[in-house]
Amino acid sequence: MGYTGGKLNEQRAMGMMMIERSYDNDDNTIKVTLTQGGAGGSIGALGALANIGMMGGGKKSRIHGHTATDMSDDRAAKLMVSPRNGGGFINFESRDVEIDEVKAFAKDFLEDFDGF
Repeated sequence: MGYTGGKLNEQRAMGMMMIERSYDNDDNTIKVTLTQGGAGGSIGALGALANIGMMGGGKKSRIHGHTATDMSDDRAAKLMVSPRNGGGFINFESRDVEIDEVKAFAKDFLEDFDGF
């Protein structure tokens, strides 16, 4: 799709890890955020909150066996992807492109992403 990844930003706190990276293509940006945590740690509660959010709205689809929920609003295209193992989630977000392009980007991104 022609996107180039920027600098990786990593944060760790209370047994959780969040890695964020923006991908740019001309004037368009898609931000990817991976959130994971230790077994039985805070990520369990965070995952439960994510599942509640996914139940509350958004159109669900499947991307390479993962549940993807369109959480877009009038400001940004947002896609939340849950792993098969329940150990975190990946958010894809863009204020520059429509949700169809975000979904296509997520599909390419997750194609070879074995650790999720």
